[in-house]
Amino acid sequence: MTGTETTFLTNLNDAQVIYVNKISTQIWIGDPDKLTMRKMKVALLEAMVEIIEYWFRDTTDDDDNCFTSAEIQDVIDHANKIMGTVLYIDLTDY
Repeated sequence: MTGTETTFLTNLNDAQVIYVNKISTQIWIGDPDKLTMRKMKVALLEAMVEIIEYWFRDTTDDDDNCFTSAEIQDVIDHANKIMGTVLYIDLTDY
């Protein structure tokens, strides 16, 4: 993994922690009608971050990484939308 990838993943994890900390307060003291939506966003974000981390890890010949760079960019974009961030990594060389 390159330094750029490591920095991107570190920033992604930091943004996830900040988002979950912020929304966890809203989950416990906020509007109960929005509780399900907030919990779903946290669960989706967790899955997206796991997919992104998996995509960047070192792979072997029998690895089953089924995402193209365009598809993983969509996952990154969705995670950014949930967190309200603008994290970016250039995927043109992948």
